Amino acid sequence: MFDLALEVYRFGGITAKTHVKFDSSVWNVCRTGQLEKLESLVQSHRHLLDEPNPNDPHLRTPLHVATAHGHVAIVEFLVESGSKSLDVHNELGRTPLHDAALFGDEVMLDTLLALGSKSIDALDKLRHTPLVLAICYDRTSIIEKLICFERTLVNTLSIGGRLPVCVAAEKGCNNAIESLFRMGSRGLDIISFDFSPIRVASFNRHRETTCILLALNQHPDDIDLYPITGDFIRSCKKEVTEDYAGEVRYRVWFSRSLVSRLLFELQSFDYSRGVHRRIRDL
Repeated sequence: MFDLALEVYRFGGITAKTHVKFDSSVWNVCRTGQLEKLESLVQSHRHLLDEPNPNDPHLRTPLHVATAHGHVAIVEFLVESGSKSLDVHNELGRTPLHDAALFGDEVMLDTLLALGSKSIDALDKLRHTPLVLAICYDRTSIIEKLICFERTLVNTLSIGGRLPVCVAAEKGCNNAIESLFRMGSRGLDIISFDFSPIRVASFNRHRETTCILLALNQHPDDIDLYPITGDFIRSCKKEVTEDYAGEVRYRVWFSRSLVSRLLFELQSFDYSRGVHRRIRDL
């Protein structure tokens, strides 16, 4: 689905005029993915490897630009050439790993982690981690990859003292919610400033999200203490039939056979262990 705001960010934002007279050729090549031309430019412009582009309102480095445009070979070349920008924050506070999560680029995410990115819990200026950005844009494959790499993320309190599943509930990101529970979210077992996922979803009037949470046994004990959300939850309960609940639970917990679930867990372990090993070897 086309997202204008994301595309504006990908291409460097909107600016009325060039900030300064500056040679942007290195960044332009990183945007277009011309590896041979970049190899030639780096020989004469090595000092620009980690330089934020002053013509870019977000002050992105060449590595940020290559990441946003999905050029894996460019990213690998920049790091191999000595770039130290793997964990550098741009003007919005985002690292390349934030951008890979934001654009839902699985291959880029794998590449950055394998190259040694340590930004998995880094905060941008809105206090968003890469996981939170992936949740806000319903990037289920990115959510699962990040949690496979660092299992504790699924139940780590995030912005505003909320669980990741509460962030998904606020946004009405149903696929993200199902992924988080599939990956081990403890939902109501963790108190995060008295806000449960179902309370957040119902307060924001996300009906389908509330129904999914009810199907996953996310029933608040204090439903009568909050009349506004309580009435909304009761109305949603009427829609959660046994068949509906069964479909949701199957998608979340039983959609994989026992063998495939074990293989998934093994793959997750090997993925995390392998990336850590590559990081140590750098």
